[in-house]
Amino acid sequence: MFEFEEMCKTFEKMSNGERKLYLQEQSVKMINAFETLGSDGIEMFLYFMAVACGADGKLSVEEYSLLQEVTPINLTYSEVEKLVNRLNSVEGKRHAVWISEVVGQFSEEFQDTLISFCLCFCSADKKVSLKERTFIKSLVV
Repeated sequence: MFEFEEMCKTFEKMSNGERKLYLQEQSVKMINAFETLGSDGIEMFLYFMAVACGADGKLSVEEYSLLQEVTPINLTYSEVEKLVNRLNSVEGKRHAVWISEVVGQFSEEFQDTLISFCLCFCSADKKVSLKERTFIKSLVV
């Protein structure tokens, strides 16, 4: 896997424009990849996004704004917040395990893409917290 800490620093230093462009490009790839698993790509992507949003246990305004700008997902702040909160419950921990199993079905190269996406997304506030880093690392089986 890529150099995790170095990647965190790279994303933290990105401009908002660079971050948006990167995430827009990766969103399309991810949705298409999720569809190859025989599931609804948008729905899988939504779960993946909710996991990324809730990596530190809360949804920031910056993360929500970024979600609206770079993805085809059209949910209110309240709807995304409810999903993030649900994923932070005991039930949510099972979802995280399930998502890590899904991530494990892809090539190592594409796993790096998924993890990079999460890191980039979590850097919306210019910082990938220790809690976010720890959680994102746990997604790789």
